[in-house]
Amino acid sequence: MKDKIYLKDKENGIEIAKREHRFKGRKEVKIDDTTFNKQYELYERRKITKTQMAEKLNISRPTLDKLLKEKAEK
Repeated sequence: MKDKIYLKDKENGIEIAKREHRFKGRKEVKIDDTTFNKQYELYERRKITKTQMAEKLNISRPTLDKLLKEKAEK
């Protein structure tokens, strides 16, 4: 019961902050293009895995998957 109340209060707080333009969300991850491209080349040649690539770029696997998807769409 406490968990439901907490989540509802949290959601209400976020809604209020958004209306007042105080809720910014999480900052976007910045990755150097040359570093990403070097790691991407290694990944394409099957020298490293996605997990290793994410670790070297200091990002999570879901973030890496998002970046790889964006690269494929270009």
